[in-house]
Amino acid sequence: MSEVPRVDPSFDVRELPRLWESSYWDALESRLGAAGAPEEGIARDHHLRVVAPVAEYMCSGQHPGRREHVVARAHEVVTAHVSPDQDASLPGPLRLWAWLLREHRTPLLQELARLDAGRTASTTVDAAWWDGAALRLRATTRWSGPDGAPLALHSTAGRLYRVLPSSFEDVPGEMLDVTDAVDAATTKLAVRHLGKRLEWPVVSRSVVVHEPMVPPVAGAAPADPTDIGVAISTTADLAPLRLADGRPLPRGRWGLVAESMGFGFTTRGPVLAALPARPALVGGRTMVARSSPPEGQLQLVVEQADRSLLDDIEPDWSRSSIVSARDGVRQDHTIRVPLSGLHVDAATRLTGTVSIEPVRGSRRSVRSAVLRRYGRVVTRPGTVTLEGTHSGTELQLQVPTPVRGRWTVRPRLSNGPTAQGWEIPPPVGPASAPETAPDNAATPADVTVIIPAYNVEDYIEECIRSVFAQTLPSERVEILVVDDGSTDDTLLRLEKLAPEHPRMRVVSQPNSGSASRPRNVALDRATGRYIFCLDADDMLTPWALERLVDTADSTGSDVVLGKIQGINGHGQPSKTFQRTVLDADLARDHLFHAMTPHKLFRREHLETIQLRFHEDMSVGEDVIFVAEAELTARKISILADDAYYQWRQRTDTTEHMSKSGAGFEGIYVKASRLAALIEKHVEPGPRREALMRRVYRYVYHGMLRNLALETDDERRAENAARVRETFGPLWSDGSRAHLPTHLSLPLELLFAGHVDDAIAVARQVRGDVRRLRYVIEEDRVVVGLGDGLAERIPLEWRLAPRATSTAVLNGIETSHGAVVVRADVAGWKIRTTPDRVVATLERAARALGEAIVLPVEVLGSSTPGTLSIAVTVNSEALTDHRGTWHLVVRPVWGALEGEPVRVGREIADSVPEDSVTVLDASTQVRRNAKGALVVRRTA
Repeated sequence: MSEVPRVDPSFDVRELPRLWESSYWDALESRLGAAGAPEEGIARDHHLRVVAPVAEYMCSGQHPGRREHVVARAHEVVTAHVSPDQDASLPGPLRLWAWLLREHRTPLLQELARLDAGRTASTTVDAAWWDGAALRLRATTRWSGPDGAPLALHSTAGRLYRVLPSSFEDVPGEMLDVTDAVDAATTKLAVRHLGKRLEWPVVSRSVVVHEPMVPPVAGAAPADPTDIGVAISTTADLAPLRLADGRPLPRGRWGLVAESMGFGFTTRGPVLAALPARPALVGGRTMVARSSPPEGQLQLVVEQADRSLLDDIEPDWSRSSIVSARDGVRQDHTIRVPLSGLHVDAATRLTGTVSIEPVRGSRRSVRSAVLRRYGRVVTRPGTVTLEGTHSGTELQLQVPTPVRGRWTVRPRLSNGPTAQGWEIPPPVGPASAPETAPDNAATPADVTVIIPAYNVEDYIEECIRSVFAQTLPSERVEILVVDDGSTDDTLLRLEKLAPEHPRMRVVSQPNSGSASRPRNVALDRATGRYIFCLDADDMLTPWALERLVDTADSTGSDVVLGKIQGINGHGQPSKTFQRTVLDADLARDHLFHAMTPHKLFRREHLETIQLRFHEDMSVGEDVIFVAEAELTARKISILADDAYYQWRQRTDTTEHMSKSGAGFEGIYVKASRLAALIEKHVEPGPRREALMRRVYRYVYHGMLRNLALETDDERRAENAARVRETFGPLWSDGSRAHLPTHLSLPLELLFAGHVDDAIAVARQVRGDVRRLRYVIEEDRVVVGLGDGLAERIPLEWRLAPRATSTAVLNGIETSHGAVVVRADVAGWKIRTTPDRVVATLERAARALGEAIVLPVEVLGSSTPGTLSIAVTVNSEALTDHRGTWHLVVRPVWGALEGEPVRVGREIADSVPEDSVTVLDASTQVRRNAKGALVVRRTA
């Protein structure tokens, strides 16, 4: 059973005071009311002597009849001696407790105690396998409320808030904000002896993932899309030979336990598993990872039984094979026998015997005692060696026989059954006949990496060796490289690399002109359960395939995206990889921002929908492939915890497969096919409108550009009509809302039939409408147009809803006892220079809503639309204002004030990212983890 959840992990519950005794509160009032009591001391007592103890006491259920007395005394102390400012320094969940204590809301405090005490965290193993001398685990922690339903959070404007009953409706929203507590969530694993007081931590790594809420009952109303669940995905390596402070675990049964900290609560309980037993011989010791009935805790049994583990493991003789080679007057036979379900590490040796008998019944026999008993090598004619994988062990018997005659080989392992045996015929062919390599095609690979290659002699070896270096064992990885008629030494280098990997194949074909044909050739020959598309000039990080496959196996995802890292100056789709999501939504999680095929695809899914790359497309074939795979997938996962794919920016001039500068027809085909897929698989509504943004990007950035540069009037008119007919019917108010005004304007004109005006707008910026800028006219933000266009175009199409602001930090320096912050302030894409700038310090705790106006010096305008300023922060401005403050600026044009923006999110190259300026002993200016410039006052 899980222990009672703790509200504040930093509070030692063993020191929980007797809150129901008046002497405790009398002493505390004297302490807090003493003259000259330091502010930091009051804040500490407020946390550890008032709010945290009250929360833990009420959740524990002790002395329920004295709760009203405890709440009343705490209310008296807080209101008399503790400033509301102190609440902002409390951990996230305790701020709600503090607010309710100040308001003396005893019924709500009791309800909150019931809810918090009823929270439970359950950690479940998704996958477990032996790898070398370690048991590798992947587990997920999820929370549930008192009613057993999954715990939901409300997501809005990038913040996460607790979802509470309607009785809490008058609580300020800021008191429900648990974003920081969720971001800091983690799960720590440990093994605990089930008979003694022994426990050791297990090295683990946790990642917070957001999951959509699923209706508790099939057919129930869909969950609110703004409500999400939060889980912790944890990976761990349990190494029993060095887990006990560098020493092996003692004999016995060890249970895996998890301490989970999330939502601001800490719980501890067993790690559950519904997995078959995972037996292993590690370091010569018997170990079994198994789920123990009835509670299902994952246990590791270390040498609990004296009998051999092989008593329960039968070799799979039906899948065995034998390969023979002649050496003079002797034959050497290699017999390979799978031992399904058993893992053996490289340091362990088994016992057994192999008998070799003549086929025709002669009494003469050759006996080979099998080697090595737990590390002690016995030199005999026959030998046994082992090769381990996570799914089983393959036994290899090296057996010699005379060349003349026919022999039967009967192996036997430990106390297991004796095989019926193989008849070994005399060798055929010359004595020097080479040994035939064993065929591993009977064992499907976990993943097939397909690589199209064309003239990449300078990159291909680095690419292939990044696959060789994967932590996923090589026998689980198939590599298919299709050379598309390279004219350099690419094929030669591939042929030299192929023998270094047991499952690498190279196919050569005439040049096809794109990556589609090579990828399809590889897809037709792939045998892996999953497919990963790798470009020949890019690389994988060492852990990529293993983690991607583990995620697909544990979540059932048909597509898994790993975070892409740009190298050599290549950009990367950062919006998609903001967070790890195990059940991603195409629109909400911006999947259409990452449309390259560098992902893991379930091959069964691709075969079910009969998906291949379009070979008739000159550009964008990968976009259509990825879109159809994702639109039809049962589940998609995003891993953003680490880099998985390294996307290289090519700096050479060698011709390669990438396309650039595509003409109108290629872009039109890509956009129209993508629009057709979205129409087919997504119902009309906000989700379809969000996904269509990708289509309209091809219209305004590709097709409209080509129309603006087209010199043939007849062809331009024909192509413009095609664009209107294909994409105009899909344009809506919802589509417009997903684009900024300067991008929606030319589309409005084009789809409304004002083709000449749309092209005139594009020609103002040489066809690239992304370069359009705004101006301030009559205290409004509008798209700036010339040549009489502004008068012909309706104002509502040109009008932007707001003046978004930007601020670039240029420097922080100390001058005459003050900190001077220099920044360039402007409106986003607004070419009108601001008249002035308003600068304020605003409380980090939004509930307090305080702001301090700071003096601003205008330094000039270095570029059109930008105002350079210097903001002065001194200690006097912060007198009696302890806490954390953000520096916020707002550009102003006449009566129009731009949106506030925090200084520090963008910085000039000359400013160190970790710069901290100390003003005095109690004040410092620095950039926080989110990039914002903050001022911290401690006294």
